[in-house]
Amino acid sequence: MVGSVSVEGRVIDPRFHMDPDFIEQETANIRIMLKHRHKKFMGDRPPIDLTDKNVIIVDDGIATGNTMLVSVDLVRHHAPKKVVVATPVAAARAVGKLKQNADDFVCLYAPKIFMAVGQLYEDFSQVTDDEISEFLNK
Repeated sequence: MVGSVSVEGRVIDPRFHMDPDFIEQETANIRIMLKHRHKKFMGDRPPIDLTDKNVIIVDDGIATGNTMLVSVDLVRHHAPKKVVVATPVAAARAVGKLKQNADDFVCLYAPKIFMAVGQLYEDFSQVTDDEISEFLNK
């Protein structure tokens, strides 16, 4: 993965030397898609006010850490009291980055040999958009 993009920020892995114009265009395309998905899942509901709240960001597994870094950055722009990252498994190389950027980092297992998050699950099937919508509407 080259990087991660949120509506307000992005993290680009410096090991990849890519055309800056390409990065800008792809960032714009991803942000359009993210806004569309937000509208699809959240409708007209206003965002939750995170000001002075303890925010826990949970992920089923963290490989590079880039997606979580951009998520932490996005949350920090809303002045939370504390940002906690929690995951059952993470690549050892991502742990250090996340410990530096979150106020607290909880990880149950960080194997030395890490190929992919799915290697540690019996069933790592993707959640469908319909399942997400159903969950959010409950």
